[in-house]
Amino acid sequence: MLIGSVTPWIINPPAGWLVLDGSTYANADYPELSDLLPAHLISGANFTLPDVENSFPFGVVDEDDGSAVSGSNALNLTVGQLPAHTHTYTPPTLTINAETPVVPIPTAGIGAPTATGSTGSGDEVDIRPKRFGLVYAVFAGRE
Repeated sequence: MLIGSVTPWIINPPAGWLVLDGSTYANADYPELSDLLPAHLISGANFTLPDVENSFPFGVVDEDDGSAVSGSNALNLTVGQLPAHTHTYTPPTLTINAETPVVPIPTAGIGAPTATGSTGSGDEVDIRPKRFGLVYAVFAGRE
């Protein structure tokens, strides 16, 4: 196995592998791996592996720009993203008072439009497909 190789495991990986869980390690403890890591993962005498829990892997061309982790597992829909739909609105009716002997007078309004109300709570929508959890780890070459 080549140092720096990333592999998914169905169990916790064996010795020599570091789980990609956001942990920080001393460069001196894993110098071969540290030498291969992009600059945005190294801070002084330490390096921090990315936390890939609940993430989806994708290819990058230039990992040094710090964009190796992006996106979200959920989103908030805007009005423009809602499916097309209609609401039922029953307008007020005009009732004529036929009991008045003179001129009939409207007794119910046909006034301003009435709002149909609001629904929803702004909760996030999970956009991930059905999934199976695996433990991702990088081969560090040492125990």
